[in-house]
Amino acid sequence: LEGNLELLFQKTALLADEGAKIVVWSEAISLIINNQEESVIQRAKALAREKEIYLFISLGVINPGPYSPDRLLLVNKTMTLTPEGELANTYLKSNPVPFAEQDYGSDDIIPIIDTPYGKLSPVICYDADFPHFMKQVGSNKTDILLIPSGDWKAIDPYHAHMAVLRGIENGVSIVRPVSRAISLATDPYGNIVAKTDFFSSTDKTIIANVKTRGVATIYNTIGDVLPYLSLVLTAYIILDILFRAVLRRKKSYLKGKTRALEA
Repeated sequence: LEGNLELLFQKTALLADEGAKIVVWSEAISLIINNQEESVIQRAKALAREKEIYLFISLGVINPGPYSPDRLLLVNKTMTLTPEGELANTYLKSNPVPFAEQDYGSDDIIPIIDTPYGKLSPVICYDADFPHFMKQVGSNKTDILLIPSGDWKAIDPYHAHMAVLRGIENGVSIVRPVSRAISLATDPYGNIVAKTDFFSSTDKTIIANVKTRGVATIYNTIGDVLPYLSLVLTAYIILDILFRAVLRRKKSYLKGKTRALEA
């Protein structure tokens, strides 16, 4: 764990030296024991201040001890450090994976961090699977959506494509660093501006130039009105077909009965 943490800070410093202004770690990439958390935060603050970057550290904080249903064994969080070395936000995963993660006690509010590079909003992996939850991003006029994630081969690259759809719906750029799958960055129209495969990449990093201003979208304005209208129209068509079928059957019955009476 110590070696992994050291590597993360080394790579962060290297990316900053190469010109990165926003650095995001993939989901829970830094597994630490709870008594290490404060020292990790202080180190991240110092690095963000030294390199003058916005640093989003993704932690999996382990709480050792006996299991109990009301006790979190691991907390999945992303923390925002500013170029001034301040902790601007701590975000807990709002939508834990069913049967795999516990409820982290999130307030279900997607944060907004105002920066010279637009409004930044972090969520974590599975959060981006929920369109209604992610509508906050469009409503808040976020410019860049950061989605630290952790996938596996069975859902690669489909899970990444789902996240891109959230970006298109809400008119935001996406930066999605992923462990054990494809990492990518897109513009507000869903065009991929950078992409790397975890299994073929040697340094496990992705560098991207993304648009720092979001765009207005129809979805932001009308939401789910169109699909609901489609459901209403579909129901109307089905009812109309059923009504016409019943009417034809009734006419056929009456016609047959009339013939019988004539006979």
